[in-house]
Amino acid sequence: MIVLFTVAILSVSALSNNAYANHVVGAGSTLDVVAAEGSDTINVSGITDRSDEIIIKVLAPNRNLVSIDQITPSGGSFMTTIETGGALWSQDGMYTISAHQGAASNYQTSADVEIIDGHVIPEFGVIAAMILAVAIVS
Repeated sequence: MIVLFTVAILSVSALSNNAYANHVVGAGSTLDVVAAEGSDTINVSGITDRSDEIIIKVLAPNRNLVSIDQITPSGGSFMTTIETGGALWSQDGMYTISAHQGAASNYQTSADVEIIDGHVIPEFGVIAAMILAVAIVS
């Protein structure tokens, strides 16, 4: 039991530096949202099969607009970096990052990122499962 507990703790500490990543696939485009735990930047990128402008919007948990950016895809791909610091990012919770290209619904994708005190918080699904397993075994 002590060995299992030690392995669980080592696994949790090894996972703590992982980056948050979310990959969303729409019918005509993809959206990748990547941020390191504790970071104050979020990297947004994706692929599209159209050349129209892409609007990147960030909505706070209360649905207020926090950030907006317009990107021209180059060779079918796009990329931007979003800074999370400042007064607009003061609300803790899930922020929605969406990419819109034209009016067609298959060119609209979104992903959620949890922000606490203006910093990215990773998802803890694996850690929670490991803690539950240790609790059950003990």
